[in-house]
Formats: sequence, C-alpha cells, structure tokens
Amino acid sequence: MLAADGHLDDGRLRDAFETVPRHLFLPDRVWLDDSTAPTGYAQVDRGCDPERWWAAAYGDVSVVTQIDDGGREPLDDHWATPTSSASRPSVVALMLAAAGLQPGHRVLEIGTGTGFNAALLAHLVGRAHVTSVEIDPSVSAQARASLAAAGYQEVSAVCADGEDGTSSRAPFDRVLATASMLRLPYAWVEQTVEGGVIVAPWETSMCPYGMVRLTVHDGQASGRFITPVTFMTMRGQRHQARLAEMFTDENWEAARHQDLDSRPAFLSDDDAQFGLGLRLPGVHYWQQAGTGHWLCSDDSWALIDDDTVHQWGPRDLFGEASAASAWWEDAGRPSVHDFGLTISPDEHTVWLDSRESGPSWPLFG
Repeated sequence: MLAADGHLDDGRLRDAFETVPRHLFLPDRVWLDDSTAPTGYAQVDRGCDPERWWAAAYGDVSVVTQIDDGGREPLDDHWATPTSSASRPSVVALMLAAAGLQPGHRVLEIGTGTGFNAALLAHLVGRAHVTSVEIDPSVSAQARASLAAAGYQEVSAVCADGEDGTSSRAPFDRVLATASMLRLPYAWVEQTVEGGVIVAPWETSMCPYGMVRLTVHDGQASGRFITPVTFMTMRGQRHQARLAEMFTDENWEAARHQDLDSRPAFLSDDDAQFGLGLRLPGVHYWQQAGTGHWLCSDDSWALIDDDTVHQWGPRDLFGEASAASAWWEDAGRPSVHDFGLTISPDEHTVWLDSRESGPSWPLFG
C-alpha cells in the first residue's frame, strides 16, 4: 500500500519496510482512533480481536501504545491522552526520506517509542550506527526487548531525556526526532557534524503540526519546514492553556465584549494558524464545538463566537491575532513550506521565503 501511494520510491527504503516486521514492535493491547468511543480511542486486544489488531499492525495508521504515560486504564473514562505510539508508516517513510540516510551514517533518534523506527534506521545505515533515546523507562525497556526479538540488538537504546542528546556517542550525521517540540534543543546542533541534518516535528501553542529539516553549518542549524504532520509533544515541552483557572464567573462578568465585524482567516485556515503560531508564540488557539474559537495566553483569554468577541485580561488577544492574520494575508497567504527556521546558541529565528532576503523575526531568545 505504501509503495502504491508513492511513499517508497527509494528502493532502499522499500526494502527496509519489507524487511522489518512492524508487528513485532506492537504490544498485544493497543488503542486506535475511534470517534464513537468515549475517549476517542478504542482498545484493541490481539487475543480478543486479532483481525483488527493485525489490520492496524500493517495498515497506514497510527497505533497508540500508551495512554496517559501508562498511569491509568481509560476504559470507562471520557478523556484520555495518548503518550506513546507507532506513527503512521507513511509519515515514518516521509521523515526517513527527508533525512537522506546513507549506509554508515551515525544516527541519533530522539524518542525510541516502540523501536520500529530505530530498526528501520538500523536497516538503512547499519545496526551499530544507531543510537535511540527514550525518556520513559517502561517504553525504553519494551523497545529494547522488541529490537532484540527482531534481530536488531546492536542498536543502542538509551533511557534518558532526549533533549540532552547523547554526547558520549556524538557526533552524529543525522538527528531524527519522533516527538514534536516548540524549541529545538541546541545540544542536538552541537552533537551534529558540519553539514549534518536534523529532521524534527514542530509545533506552536497555536498550531500542532509541522516538520522542519535543518542543515548544520558554522554552529547554526537552518532549513525549511517541509510538511504538515502531527506528533506527540516531547514530555519536557508539553504545554497547556491556563483557561480553566482564568475562565471564572467573575472574570466573565468583567470581560470586554465587542461585535465581530469580519472573520479573520485564522478562524478557518490551517496555513494561517501555522503562520500565526510563528508570529504569536505562547498564544494557544483551538475551536471547541458548542462554544466557538478560543485564544489563551498566560494572563488573558478571548472567545470568538458567531457574532461577538469576548475578552478578559490585559492583552487584546483577538486584536493581536487579527493583525497577524492580516499580515499573513498581505504576505500572500504563505503555506507551511514557505517558512524556515534558524537555530543559533542564543535564539530561534523564523524567516519567510528566504533566509537571506525575506522577512525574519525571533521566535524567542
């Protein structure tokens, strides 16, 4: 299926997917997207429903392997957060292709997860050339067991905080992250060879999707966002809006209300939301059925319903978002592919169209 859809045009990549058995890296109990389930995920047990389990193992779907950091059973709950998974094979193939892997490359993977991606890397570059770091001890232990069962025990699977990289095994030709982030740790740049490549999922508090491909040169890493994809957030960078503590009856009574004259693009356009996330770091955005569109910072919130804007706090979040949305329109409605990112020791800089001549601004210091 992946080959038919054009994801495995590289013969070496196709051989890796045909060789590495994905089912060996999945636990007997997994969770799959299911809009009819109270939590949004349906538990699938290999012993009770083998047909569905095997279909997921070799389908182009994301398979959740851990819920809520493994801390509870969500079977009868109405809320659950997936915290580890086997990513969709098509997305895995896209990331591996973007990395430009060659035999002999030394590779650092951030986020071992099930170990399947590490096995693919080992097939592509050599089993002794892959170091994979996982922060969760139980996930790391299971990955090591699965790698050994599949014949990839030479892979170095380390239990540690991936934001620190692995200096003892550096430098690396390639760094690949399988967890999304708001800041790219500079340690990864320091541990990458000159001309090496970093491929990492990216997100902002406003928009959860993006992937960036950076090349390291003279102590900096720079490159373009290459595709809109969504991954789970790195544990050390998880971020949550403070709306629950700020949206009180008292604050609602004190809120400012104004008529909505026109609907800015960010309320309906994914590319606008991506661009705004780069312009307004720290501002959360989401749409909630039955209420409307929400914006939230550390000290303010805004609710945009059908015809009214309600705001509380010192910031005019709707005004800021509307101005950024107008900037995005004036810039020609750029997509994710039109933006780039440069990482230096001191700051992250975003640029549009061209690092040399396009507009740029610090994302944060």
